[in-house]
Amino acid sequence: MKNNKGFTLIEVAVSFILVSTISIVLLQLVLSLKEVYLSGDVKTTLLNKQGIMTKYIYDDLNNKDLRSLSTCGLSCITFTYSDGTVKNLLVDPGNKTIKYGDYILQIDNSSYFGKLNVDIDETSTALTSKDDSLIKITIPVISKLLNNEDFGFHIIKTYNRADTTINLNSTLENTIVTISGVDTNLTAIDDTNNKVRGLFVKLFRQTKNNFFGNDFNNFIKNTNANTFSSLVSLPAFKMTMGKDDIIQDLSISSLSEKEKRQIIQSYQNGYYSLLLNYNDTNLSSSNYYWWYQTNNIASKEALKGFYVGFENGLAPNGLTFNKTGNYWSNIVGQTTNIGVKEGNIFDQNGSIANSVDLYVEAREYICKYSLSNVTYNGTNIKDLVLSDGDKICPSAA
Repeated sequence: MKNNKGFTLIEVAVSFILVSTISIVLLQLVLSLKEVYLSGDVKTTLLNKQGIMTKYIYDDLNNKDLRSLSTCGLSCITFTYSDGTVKNLLVDPGNKTIKYGDYILQIDNSSYFGKLNVDIDETSTALTSKDDSLIKITIPVISKLLNNEDFGFHIIKTYNRADTTINLNSTLENTIVTISGVDTNLTAIDDTNNKVRGLFVKLFRQTKNNFFGNDFNNFIKNTNANTFSSLVSLPAFKMTMGKDDIIQDLSISSLSEKEKRQIIQSYQNGYYSLLLNYNDTNLSSSNYYWWYQTNNIASKEALKGFYVGFENGLAPNGLTFNKTGNYWSNIVGQTTNIGVKEGNIFDQNGSIANSVDLYVEAREYICKYSLSNVTYNGTNIKDLVLSDGDKICPSAA
């Protein structure tokens, strides 16, 4: 009788399939357990932060008499109490922080702020023995890891309007926007008919001879207002509004169908509306670069998926991160640049400039994060109609 002690090809194949199947099942189990663990950890952290911040706010609201609620910025409101205590509630979406008084809460990278809102309900029927009105403050915190569940702050407080002053009104010129802890202002650009073309905030300013060191990895985190600190907040200004009009305006007729699809997909994922201004030129003069682009220079993304449209034809290309030059980023193919590490600042004409300012359009930012009723020339900016006929804040925003 023949004794075969080896494995046949079929046995080896069956063994391999069994081992592979078991390995895949075990891997899926490990990944599932890891996801459950991470989700549970994120949920616990968000609930703890929610509880701590809510307690801080309610301790004051319940133990002190609220005398006034006023604006201290686009996404900032001031609580003034009868004992003289004054505390600001500041939401900084770009920095992913919310601050009440001295307490600062940082949300994780997988979470983001939803649409902020302050609702004042003045009723004719008393809500308590002395109060006739209601304040509702909503600051959603949405987690991407938890099916977009809201772990935000929903503050409700009754008050007597005879004893408490509520004034959340502000003009555009006086409205502060806090970006990564840096205070800046809103800026409007009008056309020749005094119609608003865009609303911008300043992200960065550099003056002549104010050069950065060669270690450009650190200054982007610096809190000095003259450095790139606010650029880390650029993703908070990503827009989707008006993307269809922008795509149509792009000169894409000569491109292949594949290239057109890439452009459309790129803009559907969001875009940035950026503006460079030199030598403190008045923005109404239109002597600036204004363009749309889809990649994020703040996170030093590669040029892949980078598509540009232009508002006034002055810029030949968009702004991109520069690894090896004497500047942090530049208009592609031009000497124009920002973040000079050594050397001179050059303007759009190739001349040495005294200063350069980088602005980002704030349409969607305003519509999502404004806690104040900001007006421009007597009209609430959320109700403004742009010179091209589009509303700054569509009803769906």
